[in-house]
Amino acid sequence: MNYLFEALFLMIFIFLALCVQSNRTAVRSILIGVLVVYLFMYDYVNYYLGVISGTEIIIYKLGVEFILLSALFKMFFSRKISRPSFKYLMIVSLIVLISAIFGLVGGATAKSVYTDFRDIFSSIFLAILLVITSKNPEAELSVFIKVFFVMATINGVVAVHEYITYTGNYESLWRYQSLLDSKLRVNDSYNTGQLIYQIVRDDNLRASGFLISALIASYVYGFFLVKIICDIIILKKKNNMMFNIFYFLLYLLFSYVTMVRTGVLMVVIAFVIILIFKLISSDKLRKISAIIFSLSLVSLLFLYLSSDFEFSKDASSQGRLLQYVTFFNDFTPLGRGLGSYPGAFDSYYIYTLLELGIGAIIFIFVLISLATSVAKNDEAVSNQMNKRLRLCVLVQLAIFLFVCSFQHIAGSVYYTLLILYIVYNSKLKYKTSVS
Repeated sequence: MNYLFEALFLMIFIFLALCVQSNRTAVRSILIGVLVVYLFMYDYVNYYLGVISGTEIIIYKLGVEFILLSALFKMFFSRKISRPSFKYLMIVSLIVLISAIFGLVGGATAKSVYTDFRDIFSSIFLAILLVITSKNPEAELSVFIKVFFVMATINGVVAVHEYITYTGNYESLWRYQSLLDSKLRVNDSYNTGQLIYQIVRDDNLRASGFLISALIASYVYGFFLVKIICDIIILKKKNNMMFNIFYFLLYLLFSYVTMVRTGVLMVVIAFVIILIFKLISSDKLRKISAIIFSLSLVSLLFLYLSSDFEFSKDASSQGRLLQYVTFFNDFTPLGRGLGSYPGAFDSYYIYTLLELGIGAIIFIFVLISLATSVAKNDEAVSNQMNKRLRLCVLVQLAIFLFVCSFQHIAGSVYYTLLILYIVYNSKLKYKTSVS
């Protein structure tokens, strides 16, 4: 049975790799749509493939690699790449090279180095290469958002059904078994009590649908809650007001059944940032203020975890505080290399700073640069609507930077799709030159 699955997914991924080579908008749109569905369903399908076949289907896990390599070949053979694209690719490649060497020299296995590379960096390479090899990135962006929205909505409906029908038997949930297997592979003495807390809180299921984590599901819903707010307030889309209000309330329900507060917190942060934008007229000051506000929230979170307030002393908060203590004890400017802390820490910042050192800061600045970039001397980005669109991207980025402070989101569907969203909205789409 496993050979049949291996052959099936090999054919699918070869087809997607061939779609990358096409310059036809329809074919590339199929590629983007299938990619989003694959990322959304990755863990769910992977688990049930293992149940059915009795073993891991290795080829299934390599879908992104097939697309990435195909896009890389297309870029090289086209012999045309813009200066901004080349700059970003070289910066990230240099960070990967140095951190991989440090990791291997420090004793990390090749598998753990590759796992961390895949989690942290494959998304940015994938996004940049897809954009610069596209003839019509605007159309692909539209397909990306629509399919992303459909998948998030379907996932939310499934999660609500899970929440309503939950009987209290968490061991029967697919993600309990999947998470337990993955944790035990890394640590055979893993405390299952920590896992139960991820799935159940106060006897209520933290429903996540097809996604393996309720936290990640909450961030996905938060992304669309913020997008709806931006559509109404920044982009001033009034035609579909009732549609937007309906889906805003629906996504609040989706966020509720995750039992995670972050989705609602993302909405509050979005309103505050948009208010700041209303008070400031300068585009440059808006960018600076959004980033400063986000980093200020990170500082406030650390102070909260360090405080003596009773509500900051729950197990989750104290566990995160201890991880910051570990960070200050183990941090080195150049990092300990990829593979040094695979899957460790709740905070993306702790995880990447300990592995990459200042490379993690440079990588964050690459994302900020892409999100705030403006194509010079290009009428396509000089109109008012595109200026507003960049503000929407900036709001999403600022919230993403805050989420990174308390959640290990590297490699998650939220992380990958957010980076794709940023890059597809960046100046790279206006600087594309493909033969």
